[in-house]
Amino acid sequence: MKNFNHYVCTHTFTSEQSRRSFLTAPENRNPSTHRLTEKEWTISSKGEFATCLQTWVGNDDFFSVIGLQKMKNKFTNKSKPGD
Repeated sequence: MKNFNHYVCTHTFTSEQSRRSFLTAPENRNPSTHRLTEKEWTISSKGEFATCLQTWVGNDDFFSVIGLQKMKNKFTNKSKPGD
């Protein structure tokens, strides 16, 4: 993937409700949704400007994403102190 750089992002959930929603299995949601196969997830994780290679989710208030992204600056910080 020419002109792509590796990236690691850490995302913080905005609330306990959003964390629980994200962690709920698709078939246990109301209404339930289709659980993606690994092939479907791989296809859906590719975009014009970034490709997700791996995600990590624990029981805390954040999750991490590892992937490739087209970017000019290697490091960006979109959050503001106190957010």
